[in-house]
Amino acid sequence: MLMYRIEDQLAQAKRLINGALRHPELLEKLDQYSYSQEEIVKAKILLEKVLSYQKRKEEEFEIKSTTGFKDDLKDAHRTYIRHLTVAKAVIPQRVQKSIASEEAGTKNFHWLNQATIFYDNIMYSASELMQHGIEKSELEQAKAMIGAVKASEEKYRKSEKELRILVEKRDKAYNELLKWMFKFKAISQLVFETEPDKLKHLGVSLES
Repeated sequence: MLMYRIEDQLAQAKRLINGALRHPELLEKLDQYSYSQEEIVKAKILLEKVLSYQKRKEEEFEIKSTTGFKDDLKDAHRTYIRHLTVAKAVIPQRVQKSIASEEAGTKNFHWLNQATIFYDNIMYSASELMQHGIEKSELEQAKAMIGAVKASEEKYRKSEKELRILVEKRDKAYNELLKWMFKFKAISQLVFETEPDKLKHLGVSLES
């Protein structure tokens, strides 16, 4: 199955619509096949809606890379697991209170809540961890890192939800536009089969 870039399809839809609207002699003939000026203007409005969704997706979501957040998430998890491992060996009773779990991994964000509880509790045993190479300042930095990642995670989740809704709206309008465009193009090729020069105003040919 051939796949076409959305940008290419939108560019073609723009040529078809604007070409028809700019040439009254084309509109006159197309009107006889249920493609009045009013109907083509409706298609133009639909095209503008899709372009608006696509522009917003690129400007508000794709430019804001999630790479930094994911790297911070991995660093925070790595540090948490290291501290957790040492604490389990040295002060298991304190770790028990943190309801911590190494198995949570980074596939979900549940471990962030566990890590927050862990660092809140472990601060009371900082002196014992110092004997095993973990300074209190290191624990404080890790706690601050977990807090920062949690705040970013909330924004990340919200952004992902907004992007999903936006893409659904764009795809719905885009699919509607594609159906209109393919039918309009086919009808135009039939209508102007003996006048290929007029098809050039629409950006198509008999063979395309």
